[in-house]
Amino acid sequence: MVSKDDILVALNPRLNRVLSFVKLVAPADKFDTCRKLILDEFGRDGLGKDLDRLCEERHGTERNGTGGPIPRKEGGAP
Repeated sequence: MVSKDDILVALNPRLNRVLSFVKLVAPADKFDTCRKLILDEFGRDGLGKDLDRLCEERHGTERNGTGGPIPRKEGGAP
């Protein structure tokens, strides 16, 4: 299963590349604002929260058992 950390590790080099492109095309006085907005969207408060929510939802549906003991045959397995 893919974890949140796996996704963020794969995303970070691409995010750095996007920021490099923005630095090339954005005026110098606008770059810091663009950088902040991009990092906010893809950081802990943006994508990070979305991934946390998705992981919690997925985790909850995967473990949807009764929580009781596993039934076993008397005398053990054949």
